[in-house]
Amino acid sequence: MDIGRTGKDFIKRAFPGLYSRWAGYKETLCRKDIQGILSQTESPQWYDSEAIFQELQSRHPPYPEYGYDTYRTWERGVDRAAHLIETIEDLRQPGLNILEAGCGDAMAGHAFACYGHQVTLVDIEDWRDGRSKHLRFIQGDLSRVLPLASEAYDLVYSFNTLEHVKEPATMLSELIRICKAEGYIYLKFNPLYSSPWGLHASASLRMPYPQFIFSENFITKKVKELGIFDLGREKDELQPLNGWSCEQFISTLKNSGCEIVFLEKIKTQAHLNIIKEFPLAFRGRGLSYEDVTISGLSMLLRKNNNVMSGNTKV
Repeated sequence: MDIGRTGKDFIKRAFPGLYSRWAGYKETLCRKDIQGILSQTESPQWYDSEAIFQELQSRHPPYPEYGYDTYRTWERGVDRAAHLIETIEDLRQPGLNILEAGCGDAMAGHAFACYGHQVTLVDIEDWRDGRSKHLRFIQGDLSRVLPLASEAYDLVYSFNTLEHVKEPATMLSELIRICKAEGYIYLKFNPLYSSPWGLHASASLRMPYPQFIFSENFITKKVKELGIFDLGREKDELQPLNGWSCEQFISTLKNSGCEIVFLEKIKTQAHLNIIKEFPLAFRGRGLSYEDVTISGLSMLLRKNNNVMSGNTKV
């Protein structure tokens, strides 16, 4: 039995106010330590050591599998569609035009179609689940102008895509363009690049923050040795990442001209000990405390009538 954890759980239940103040105090001290490391201006140092790599790899258990089997893709798709229908009351009336950007297996689109909506899918390549093959699919680069009419969709949504596209501002601009006035744009994506699992390599590299601890050449060598399993299949290379910070995403959203219905920052502080253990890897990068602790963003925008749209046609 972990006596320390048991005692902490008891105090948390018995004295919630006291525990909250204690936790806030501990976070303040930790934040100060981390900011002190991140604010150093000397050039960062890599820890390209096989011994360090193996020690970190053995210290952390395998990251939970995301799951691309038949059941998990269906469950995830239904959960996503149901969450949006719960969040946006307009979606409870079937018959709306919906677009999924960066659709992947497209099972959320399949769920929306089963509910009674008209669904269009867009992605740079087609690897849809067979159950979503009946939906309209358009191959397109979300970093460029899409071959879709302006103001055509009541809802445009995207999961786990914005952190990958080369030009996130262009993608957001296009999603706003094709959304109807008073329509909705929903975006949820993680992990952000500077967060613990931001390299999107957790199936190969089990330790947090490898993108800062090791050099790119060292990481390339290790993932080739270990193999890359991503998106439910073996791959030759890691997914591309744009490396945008949390602040870059939020600033772009605020300048979009849309109403921000809600914006949620998904926080993780579980691995800040790694920054304290390898401080030289994190200095001189211009990182903030928010960069290394915000793992994802979830947001709902509503397009105002005064937001201008272009005239791109299908």
